[in-house]
Amino acid sequence: MTSDGIGRKKTILLSSLMYSVGWVIISQSTMLADLLTGRMLTGIASGFYSVTVQVYICEIADPAIRGVSGSLPTFMVSMGILCTWCLGSIINWRSVAGTCALFPLFVFVYVIFLPESPVWLISRGQQPEALKALSWLKNDPEEATQECMRLQYLKERRLAQTGSLEPKHPYKRFFCRNTLKRFMICVTLFFVQQFCGQYAIVFYATMIFKYADDYNEFSETIALGMVRMFATLIALFLVNFNSQHL
Repeated sequence: MTSDGIGRKKTILLSSLMYSVGWVIISQSTMLADLLTGRMLTGIASGFYSVTVQVYICEIADPAIRGVSGSLPTFMVSMGILCTWCLGSIINWRSVAGTCALFPLFVFVYVIFLPESPVWLISRGQQPEALKALSWLKNDPEEATQECMRLQYLKERRLAQTGSLEPKHPYKRFFCRNTLKRFMICVTLFFVQQFCGQYAIVFYATMIFKYADDYNEFSETIALGMVRMFATLIALFLVNFNSQHL
């Protein structure tokens, strides 16, 4: 809802600041309340990121690479987990948290120079700004104009069909037959993904390896992170292969 209200770009900027503040609080914590506050902020920011970034990427990406682009955040999460484990093997956890606070600041500075989502701009009636954003993204004025006209047409068609871009009772969409079918497929896939125990392993990998054998638990954790990252990379190629052969 935040990304629809203030825009994709502003939501990402807000999340980046929230992330950095949360990590700083964790790195400087002296009591449990500090840790909980920092984790709460980073958790909220993570929720904003996970939704808004994927929506933003899919809305600005070319259709030919949309599948891969939409899957990139998952790959970057795997890479981030691996980097964090590598840092944790050589420096203490406070330094790791302080280092993690720098990455959202980089995202903040980087996103400042990016345009807002043309889809969101069109939905807000800001057609000139949408055309400007599309021209920057596509680097082709003619193609940008055609895409802007297409988005404007889709908006007007939806207005003609429903009378409003925002339905009066949005929750009712979940009970439509077509929506419910797709919704249940997504919920099932996410349920299996989240409840298979992968994050329990991720969060406690070092401790698990520590009590499992006498070998270096940090090396084993890093090896696990590399396997996870390369498996995600393979999935990116499979998504691209599948989209090109459909």
